[in-house]
Amino acid sequence: MAGPLTQTAGPSTASCPVCGGARLARALTAQDLNWKTPGAFPYERCKDCGILFRPIGPVHPAASYPFGYGSYPDPKGVSLSLHIDTAANRRRATLLDSVGPPGTILDVGCGSGFFLAHMWSRGWRVRGIDMAREHVAFARNVLGLPDVSADVWPPERGDFRDFDAVGMIHLIEHLADPIRALAAARDALRKGGSLLLETPNVDSWPARLFGSRWVTLDAPRHLILFNPKSLSSCLRRAGFEVIRAITYSPSTIEWSESLRYALIRPKR
Repeated sequence: MAGPLTQTAGPSTASCPVCGGARLARALTAQDLNWKTPGAFPYERCKDCGILFRPIGPVHPAASYPFGYGSYPDPKGVSLSLHIDTAANRRRATLLDSVGPPGTILDVGCGSGFFLAHMWSRGWRVRGIDMAREHVAFARNVLGLPDVSADVWPPERGDFRDFDAVGMIHLIEHLADPIRALAAARDALRKGGSLLLETPNVDSWPARLFGSRWVTLDAPRHLILFNPKSLSSCLRRAGFEVIRAITYSPSTIEWSESLRYALIRPKR
């Protein structure tokens, strides 16, 4: 995922942007340890549903989303197959295979297109959108994916209807209005279609242990971070039925980088 797929304003401090609750509390203030965007970024927690969210809108994308943010590799320096046939992509594909045969899939915030390339190799007809044009160019020119375009979500143009599946992998945490984005994904699905959504768990052990030094907090780009309860509530409010919810640790980097950040002396 290369950048925010919405240009709307950030959530208000008056109420929770997910459940509407008013019982809010300042949770932490973070720095951009991943990409060094200047500034300090406060987060609040909703005591009703448990989300963690930034009470102000995103900083300018040119500052917070540097070129290459996300999954954009140097095609000369890596084996593309190692980015396509990954354990994470196989896990995602298996989840989709469990609810139906290969069909059409739209990946919203597709980044460089590695997940789409994996699904294409498994017989799916694929389409992707991403806001970062360098990722779109990589997906088309290097991976050979013909139907990948630059757009925001919800889309400003084009026909996005009747997909068998929609993927939103590490996207929703970047969006200021997650319910609107999920409702648009619902409208893009055929009746009985499936949404594959993946996002950090703010109730995970690394999140609890490392707090503002949790590498996956990724301030200021992550506007809203969910726990399983709040994510399920958000999905239901957007018109989805939650069929299956699982939690897993994606890699050891979440621990090693968070520990490295925890050892950095705070700036004064």
